[in-house]
Amino acid sequence: MKRLMVAGLLACAASAAHAQLEPKMIGNWMVSSETAPSGSGRIFTAVTSGRTMALSVRCIAKRLNLTLFPVASGTTPRAAGDQFRVRFRVDALPDIDTNARALDTQVIQIDPDKRIVKAIRDAREIVVRLTAPMGVTEMLAYDAAGAQKALVDVIRECPLD
Repeated sequence: MKRLMVAGLLACAASAAHAQLEPKMIGNWMVSSETAPSGSGRIFTAVTSGRTMALSVRCIAKRLNLTLFPVASGTTPRAAGDQFRVRFRVDALPDIDTNARALDTQVIQIDPDKRIVKAIRDAREIVVRLTAPMGVTEMLAYDAAGAQKALVDVIRECPLD
């Protein structure tokens, strides 16, 4: 069931494109690649799902992109432009704080920070603390099994060094 949910999420996260490769599961991650509709290069995507939100790590035309988007109904309503504080806790590593903003009522784009992807790559568990403008906090947990293999293409196209 989780694989089906993640497959559907990946289809929603990816834009219509030419030469899309068939998505595949690697651990708890759904991975795919496609040609950007604008012809500006390839999009490499790895998505994992938690109980209420999915976490997407993408490389779009050599630019790192991190997003959260809902996988279940009843998620907290948001408005386009809302600003968030985000704290990543990956295993026993020090927390990584960053910012994010709602692109619309569903998608939250996280400021791309290579430290986050470096930490996720070797993770067993990812916990994201998402704090909304009014101080409401959501805790999102992800089983990161398979992240190292799932993120190979993303990291190759968007080097972390």
